Amino acid sequence: MSMQHSLQNIYQRKLAVSAAFIVIFSLLLSKFSYPDLAYFAGVNHMYFFVIVAISIYGIWASLLSDMFASIISDRTRIPEVYLAALLHILAGLVFGLGTLAIAFSFFLLDRFFMKYINVFFL
Repeated sequence: MSMQHSLQNIYQRKLAVSAAFIVIFSLLLSKFSYPDLAYFAGVNHMYFFVIVAISIYGIWASLLSDMFASIISDRTRIPEVYLAALLHILAGLVFGLGTLAIAFSFFLLDRFFMKYINVFFL
């Protein structure tokens, strides 16, 4: 498998993870923000910022974290999963503790997709 094909598969998985994460995050946040309303009733401007942040910053930060973790783990004896988790946490700390939780949960969902769900786009 060529490097370009491998990066394309990783990017497609990151897109699928971001879509799943946005849906899960929106469902959970709408339940806590608007407990007396239905799940999809109460959509406000905050969801737009979450979608933009996950789509732009989250995908690229996660992609770069995984690439750097792979490169570093090839040159050291540190397992790639630990390096990737550390780099995701560092990328999440850029904007504060709230984004740290989002970055780590994105990492966990990405690892779940990597292990159990095959993502193929045309």
